[in-house]
Amino acid sequence: MKKGILTVVFLLAAGITVFAQQTGGTNRPSSAETKQNAGEYLNEVKANASQFDSMQDNLNSRNTGNKDTYTYNRLKSEIEKLEASINEEQGKISASLDRGLKINQESLDRIQRLIDQHKAKLEELEAFARN
Repeated sequence: MKKGILTVVFLLAAGITVFAQQTGGTNRPSSAETKQNAGEYLNEVKANASQFDSMQDNLNSRNTGNKDTYTYNRLKSEIEKLEASINEEQGKISASLDRGLKINQESLDRIQRLIDQHKAKLEELEAFARN
């Protein structure tokens, strides 16, 4: 039994010695190696930063494009709806006039409001197209 305990103590001491040698200062890089590694890593980080900036510019550009497409489609839809309403109202009034009926002022005012809205959307589209 004493022999077994002595063997365990000897193996434990040997293990501690080997571990201490492995974690000792012999595997640590020198200051010059550390600075060289830092310089290489710095170049890598700078390249990544440049890629991030490029990607952000790309995302901003794409977002602006989507915003412009949305604005254009919205204006186009609103203008087309106004034009359809104007044509419909004018057709009704023209048909009534052709039958010899008198048109009330409210109907004429309604068409004028639609025309004014159409002009406002036209101005909005012009401003959008200029920018």
